[in-house]
Amino acid sequence: AERARRGPSMEEVKAKLATLISEKKRSATPDNGASWEQAYLSTFDCLDRLGIGRQTLSEKLKVIHIAGTKGKGSTSAFCESILRHSGCKKTGLFTSPHLVNINERIRLNGAPISDEKFCEYFWQVWRLLEDSCTETQGMPTYFRFLTLMGFYVFVKEEVDAAVIEVGLGGRIDSTNVVDEPVVCGIASLGFDHTELLGDTLAKIAREKAGIFKRGVPAFTLGQEPEAMASLEQCAAERAVEFLRPSRAVGEYGLQAGRGGGLALGIPGDHQAANAGLAVSLCRTFQERAGVPGLAPIVEEDGALSEACARGLELCRWPGRGQIERDNVEDGGAENITFYLDGAHTKESMACCAAWYQGATGRALGSSQGERWLMFNCMRERDPNVLFEPLLCCSA
Repeated sequence: AERARRGPSMEEVKAKLATLISEKKRSATPDNGASWEQAYLSTFDCLDRLGIGRQTLSEKLKVIHIAGTKGKGSTSAFCESILRHSGCKKTGLFTSPHLVNINERIRLNGAPISDEKFCEYFWQVWRLLEDSCTETQGMPTYFRFLTLMGFYVFVKEEVDAAVIEVGLGGRIDSTNVVDEPVVCGIASLGFDHTELLGDTLAKIAREKAGIFKRGVPAFTLGQEPEAMASLEQCAAERAVEFLRPSRAVGEYGLQAGRGGGLALGIPGDHQAANAGLAVSLCRTFQERAGVPGLAPIVEEDGALSEACARGLELCRWPGRGQIERDNVEDGGAENITFYLDGAHTKESMACCAAWYQGATGRALGSSQGERWLMFNCMRERDPNVLFEPLLCCSA
């Protein structure tokens, strides 16, 4: 009786979701033997079954869509924070994967949706999809389901801005279902998921550029020449309004009287580029989306608005350049500090190493205290490649 009053628990939701996890490797076919392209196309069928088809998404959601190999999550977080601090009354943010709780993937106004709200929307989506299964269209797999749920939540919650991070690639990623986003962004490109995206930067860039849409503006970070040429070719083929490089955030001026400069809320020198991309995306969004109450992101004199600067400084993104001291009250030790980062490509590991050296240099100086490394990677990644950039940290 008590459970009936409380409704289904998160444990029950997680158990249901677990039934959608495929044990196949990413190079195998994902959904019931379908190819990745067929599985992607099935996303549109699922949206129709949920009552939020392509036309509804275009009418109801104003989207910033962001792809890339590294930095797309941080860029997405910066975008959401900028818009929220600049007067956007209700923001939605969809990212992956989650760090601790699955709720993190779907955020409203910067906060993961509550367990209660997650359960409520989960069962609505589950039942609509389950009740409309046919011999040829079954239940979507884990990530596809959560993507569908994210779009469903944002439509039902009537968000003023939806920031959508691509899961993998772009062209046939299940987030790539919005025909008319306000603006698209490409974060830094590198080698990852080559079994699906291709073994050259040109091929990888082409997959990422699959989010480009006709008549929609796009921005990119500076890329290797091979990758940039591929992005430019795709932009021309897809007839985007324009493809422009973004500026590093340090190239913008600040409001007169602002002391202390700009301290980004996500640590690391490499985050300046991600923050700059976020400024370009949000500036274009503010100018074109027509969201009531959303203030200018960049002032007429080219300086960042104070609200934008606050959004960059107050942005928080756990697992990226995160410093945590052991909790003494919880039985921890006073002199232990954890430096946490979710880097998972060779390039991002180098950025992680540089951040760690800078952070520990400021905190420890010449201290000779012991330093321990806890390192983990998934089985499809080469630990030798990922570990090498960390060797400099032992000095």
